[in-house]
Amino acid sequence: SRRVMKCEHCQRYFQFCELSTHFNECPKVEVSCELKCGVVMCREAMPSHVEKECGLVVELCELGCGVVLTRNELRMHVMDTCVNRVVLCEHCWRDFKFCYLAIHHDDCPKINVSCKLCGIVMCREDMAQHVEQDCVEKEIECPFVKYKCEVVS
Repeated sequence: SRRVMKCEHCQRYFQFCELSTHFNECPKVEVSCELKCGVVMCREAMPSHVEKECGLVVELCELGCGVVLTRNELRMHVMDTCVNRVVLCEHCWRDFKFCYLAIHHDDCPKINVSCKLCGIVMCREDMAQHVEQDCVEKEIECPFVKYKCEVVS
């Protein structure tokens, strides 16, 4: 007579001689993640863990910068260091990819710039009007030029 035993994990019955083979395949046996992340779960759930959750799986950055890191590292990379992460211009409050922010600052209408004539500091968007109409250092033509006056002040 053959001895029959019950698997303590899946509750199925096996002949004693098959039990050790079954144990190595039993979907209910707890196993450690093959990537050594520290997670322990039943064998049948492990493929899903590795596919969707394991922080040690290596992946390409989802923002398209070309960096390859573990999922754990990518979480921080996407938020803090990726050149393609979206950041807010602190002057005009518009969104830009980080890699374009410095270029945007060269043209941002809300960033403060100095007048090249008088040195006053104001928003770039107001500077043209200032230079044209308000700057005390702007050279103006003498109103008497039509009478041959050549003074420029």
